[in-house]
Amino acid sequence: MTILTNDILLRAAEKVGIDLAGIVDIWAFEDFGRKVKENDIEDLAFFDGKLSDRFDYLSVWSETKGIISFGMAYYSHVPHPADGKRRGIISTASYGEDYHTVLQRKAQELMDEITKECPMNYRIFVDTGNLSDRALAYCAGLGFYGKNNFLINEKYGSYIFLGHILVDEMLTRFVMPLENKCGGCEICHKACPNGCYGDKMIDYERCISYQTQKGNISDSKGYLYGCDLCQVSCPHNIGIPSGLHEEFSADAEFAYPELEGIISMEKEDFSRIYGKSALAWRRLGNLKKNAEAVLKKGE
Repeated sequence: MTILTNDILLRAAEKVGIDLAGIVDIWAFEDFGRKVKENDIEDLAFFDGKLSDRFDYLSVWSETKGIISFGMAYYSHVPHPADGKRRGIISTASYGEDYHTVLQRKAQELMDEITKECPMNYRIFVDTGNLSDRALAYCAGLGFYGKNNFLINEKYGSYIFLGHILVDEMLTRFVMPLENKCGGCEICHKACPNGCYGDKMIDYERCISYQTQKGNISDSKGYLYGCDLCQVSCPHNIGIPSGLHEEFSADAEFAYPELEGIISMEKEDFSRIYGKSALAWRRLGNLKKNAEAVLKKGE
């Protein structure tokens, strides 16, 4: 039986259209988890539990012996309409088809390709398990942790959707974690109007992306769903490729909807325009509430 190497993985990933892939240095991942556990840090976002739970891969699948990290670049530049209409902003991460669906499909294609040569059992996760996708990608050498708390890749910047695959075969790889390349730059911190960045963690309750998903926005700078301010401002995102995957594309009416149009929108139109996107799970009522708040604030 052929043993899966990082080279075999990269060839398969390129064949199926996955931009980034790597075997996780599982010892580095475990060490990362120990450091987090020592600090006893609580996650304040969408995960109900402690961050240390995000490193316990055996509790997710007891057969796990190796882990694959993978990612797809999603940046797609859409010019803002210069028509003077009152418009909101939809985050780039919600353009096109729901990334959960796309990455699940691509990961299945990847494993179909790999198991032809390297038979193994596996479990695919795209923002659906307890484990930290960013920490796994970091321990696979796919990027470094930026001060904006995103994983930053040299070629694709921070606009990367991540997923991981647990396998029941030992995958050995030793990775030197990439050093942070932010230096003294804190542009992303200054770009957040709500000051969500602290010394160690993001205060998610102040994060615009978090607020728009909860339908309780304060100062969203026009965003109706999600937020890109800390990414738009990041120097590492200058000159990155745009529109690599049609699945993550959008037109101006999707990306910058008229506020009055959202407020008066019927369910049928919402389903037609946004039904396949990542924002659909928060439903029309949430989007209307945000549009009303933005319109009232006069953004």
